[in-house]
Amino acid sequence: MTIRDVITRGAGVLGLVLLLGGAFSGSAPASAAWQATVRVETDPLLASSVPAPTIECRTVKDGLLSPTEAEISWTSTAPTDAYRVTISNKVGTVNAVLVQRQTETRLRITTSLLDGVLRGLLSTLFVQNSANVTVETLRDPWVSKPSGPKGIVAPGILSSLTGGVACQ
Repeated sequence: MTIRDVITRGAGVLGLVLLLGGAFSGSAPASAAWQATVRVETDPLLASSVPAPTIECRTVKDGLLSPTEAEISWTSTAPTDAYRVTISNKVGTVNAVLVQRQTETRLRITTSLLDGVLRGLLSTLFVQNSANVTVETLRDPWVSKPSGPKGIVAPGILSSLTGGVACQ
């Protein structure tokens, strides 16, 4: 092999290296003869917590002689499986679940509902005849923080004929 052959081969290898190096640095990315579109769906609850529902209360009366009822309704911005409705005394020391799992976004609180769910706790819960109602959004396995409390009063809590339940 002569010096001329070494120089010729060296120049050829150098040219090939420069050509390939230029092809990989600064040129367009590689492409293929096919294309694929992938749609990735994520649950927004995976990245954050379940927001608490927003609740409202209105006092309703079905007839002239019927007792009043407190109708609690709520909205939630998150996908949900169900809701839990809880009642607590005004100082927050006693809590009781009115409804464990409900898919509807409203609940009428009547004296018979309170009497049926809270037997024996009524005097403890209704300090000065008032209590708070909160709602939580259930999205298995997550549970939201409770909504802001809505006050209800029950002046005739032990007799559905003489009183009822009303929003505060």
